[in-house]
Amino acid sequence: MSKSKESNKLLKYFIVGLILTIIFITYIIHVFSHPYMNDNSVILNSNWSYSLNDNKSYAYAKNLSDIKKIKANTTINLKRKYDESIANPVLIIKSNHQYLTVSINDSVIYKSDTFSKNPGISLHIVPLNKKYKGSYLKISLSSPFSTYANNIENIYLCNTNTVVPKLLCLSISNLIMGIVFIVIGLIEIYLFIYTMNKQNSSRFIKFFSFFTIILGIYLCFNQIIMSVFFNPQTVSNIKHMALYLMPLLILLIFYDLVKIQKKFILYSIVGNAIFNVVALLSMITRILPLPSFLSFYRIILIIDFLISLSIFYKEYKNGNKFIIIPLFLFISLLILYFTSIINCNINVKVSLLYKYFILYVILYCFFSYFTTFLSKFTNVNTIIQHNNTLKSIAFTDNLTNFKNRYAFEKALNNLSKIQLGPSKTAVFVFDLNRLKSINDHYGHSFGDKYIQLCANCIMTTFEKPEHIFRIGGDEFVVILIETSLQEADTLINKLYDNFDKERFMTIRPSVAYGCAFYDSYLDKNLYNTFNRADRKMYLFKSKQKSQ
Repeated sequence: MSKSKESNKLLKYFIVGLILTIIFITYIIHVFSHPYMNDNSVILNSNWSYSLNDNKSYAYAKNLSDIKKIKANTTINLKRKYDESIANPVLIIKSNHQYLTVSINDSVIYKSDTFSKNPGISLHIVPLNKKYKGSYLKISLSSPFSTYANNIENIYLCNTNTVVPKLLCLSISNLIMGIVFIVIGLIEIYLFIYTMNKQNSSRFIKFFSFFTIILGIYLCFNQIIMSVFFNPQTVSNIKHMALYLMPLLILLIFYDLVKIQKKFILYSIVGNAIFNVVALLSMITRILPLPSFLSFYRIILIIDFLISLSIFYKEYKNGNKFIIIPLFLFISLLILYFTSIINCNINVKVSLLYKYFILYVILYCFFSYFTTFLSKFTNVNTIIQHNNTLKSIAFTDNLTNFKNRYAFEKALNNLSKIQLGPSKTAVFVFDLNRLKSINDHYGHSFGDKYIQLCANCIMTTFEKPEHIFRIGGDEFVVILIETSLQEADTLINKLYDNFDKERFMTIRPSVAYGCAFYDSYLDKNLYNTFNRADRKMYLFKSKQKSQ
């Protein structure tokens, strides 16, 4: 079976995507093999002393993750001795909706914007001087949001030349995963649009593709490197809107898959939609920053999960196995919330396990749909090719391979609907002579060979089979759209020359013809032109018989 144009198009897209992916991975490998990547860098997460607000007494914290139960607008003062030996040192600090101040021996050397209601997700690069070695490094953090008040990111110390590679190193795994999700979502949307008119495409894949794209956007904008390219508030708003939209999309997937108790899912969808509209309006009008909605989001997410869990149990009990997909997505979203948003400082291995879990869910759903699509796509293409074959048979004369009477009627009908130029469209009607005599004396098999011989003469003359029709046993029609009277005479002379060169046993083949040009004054449509040409052909045939 020959491949259709659609399958070839899909194959080209796949090859282009594969080449771009290889180029991207090669570039990343090149970046990570850069000599600067081998320079020393230090994570300053241990051996800090800390105090709250203006308290002068400091407590010891072995790790930053030991500092817990911090309220909104509480300033955390971190203090440690700076003894690291790195040439041209630079501090890299990511603040999550926090105000930041960096001091050396109580002398402020860096301060973030403290006037904004929402400090957003910011990346702070603070250069340190050699003379600071042996001094006390002090970092103060505070947040207007209780969720982020306890969120202390890793603090890195590295060489000036390694800043960009270090940022890439910190962001690249999640950034690639986010880009992969976005690409998968776009492919799913393309497949959904492509199959919309060819098969019963489920709305599930549409909502699932949007969820995959939104998840990819969230993972990308939750990375430290995004703060280099975008405003902190922009990064924060995109990240939170993506987070708030995900439960709504999962509920829409659920609604498409459930068979019973749809109204409870519908209530949750409406509630989530209202929540997202309010959050969006607040973001636009800047009445409240998006992180302020995290408490409501937490409640809504847990309620959605509990409703979905109860419906899942009943659906799965009734044999609906597809319902497990949105449940996995909800579990993934809960893990995403409690690890990435609340920042539980979980073990790195557990974090990787979560990422691989959600990647598995996305890829499993994608490849399940993609294999189903390929199966249906193959079936659809087979049907299309079969239909094209039947269509070709229906419009083609089997003996001469010219278009048949049905195709001729359709062509006249189509041409009658368009604007035809005056004296530019010619209709030729041909009738074979002596066919009845050959059929009577030699049989119809010889008559068929005679028809094929004459058809070959017509084909050789006009050279455009799409304009040649066999409309009866011995009658042919040729329609030329752009021609002149002089060209028509030349073609008729050429036709008779071709007939004179042929012999059928002892018989010289001959033909009678009639030709008429479309005239808007004489003809209402091309049917009238054909009738005029047909009458001329019969007059010419009568003249031939009289001679």
